[in-house]
Amino acid sequence: MAGLGLVGLTDVARSFGPNIYEATPESIAQWLKREWLGRKGGGFNYNPVLFAALQVLKKEWTREQALKHIRSVGPEFGRASNEAVYEAIEAYLTAHSGPAYALRYVAVMIAKHDGRGIHIGVKAPAVRVQDGVATIFYPAFRKTFRPSEQQAILELSIVLEVLAENDFYGARIEHVAAQPTGRGLERVGVIRTPSELELLPKATVDGLLAKYADAVRLVWSEGVGLQKPRLGGYHVIDPDQPDLF
Repeated sequence: MAGLGLVGLTDVARSFGPNIYEATPESIAQWLKREWLGRKGGGFNYNPVLFAALQVLKKEWTREQALKHIRSVGPEFGRASNEAVYEAIEAYLTAHSGPAYALRYVAVMIAKHDGRGIHIGVKAPAVRVQDGVATIFYPAFRKTFRPSEQQAILELSIVLEVLAENDFYGARIEHVAAQPTGRGLERVGVIRTPSELELLPKATVDGLLAKYADAVRLVWSEGVGLQKPRLGGYHVIDPDQPDLF
């Protein structure tokens, strides 16, 4: 069972509920116990399509190479879902192909409790550069969940605060979603550009993250969710260290 030392950003946003301003540490703690700690393993992820998307974005792979990769790696039962995501975002990838740089996955420590770090995992696989402007490519590939507007904005605001404060200061962000249509595995690509995103100010983000950290402390005080986080493959950002990368 996963602990609460490292929770993915999408699930952090989900824990606040549709109206993020109504969330309390107690309501977030209940969600974490029910949905995160109570989650069963054995699922799949979208790493195959994320990797393939980056290669297409960089003009290093063709469509055929991307699909070959997606159809041959990862759990077999998750391959069709990965392929459906690729089909939904392919037009975006080809329209914006060019110089792009892979980013390491980031685990940002937002607080500590009794010596334990509270981390949020951020998967933003690439920064693309066009006309001298850096844009963070942020994917939102969810199997069934559709975030509220507030949840999506919270997620994106945290990404930009984490990645754009240092090496990518001033970078923009694009929200590249592949949302379920309700018809089997079919997905529809929804791309939101910086001009369409009303992101939260830093003070608001910091206040919401403090509320989340308090929720984790509440759960830990009950003696559950204390497993050591698996941080292998992540670049860990400690607030005491000034440089992001």
